[in-house]
Amino acid sequence: MTSRLTKRAVAAVLLALSQKLHEMVNAVISDSHSSTAVKEALEHPQTKEVVQKHILAKGIRMTDPNQNNKSIYKAQMGLIGEFGEHAVNESPKSLN
Repeated sequence: MTSRLTKRAVAAVLLALSQKLHEMVNAVISDSHSSTAVKEALEHPQTKEVVQKHILAKGIRMTDPNQNNKSIYKAQMGLIGEFGEHAVNESPKSLN
């Protein structure tokens, strides 16, 4: 199987990652903070920087539960780890 690495693919992975992080954090602290407060905290630049560092160090990764939690979207996650949310602004040439 071959796939193309596009801006849209990186944006989709970034959105999925953001939503999952929000769900996970909100589930843990939902009693003490509102969903809006959690979202605002996750949007803070320092929080994004910490998440980006963990992605780059492969501490945060996307996995497929149907394939024994095999890592997926490695290229997109690598770009997000390197460029953060600006990965979606990279030209298609630099994504390959």
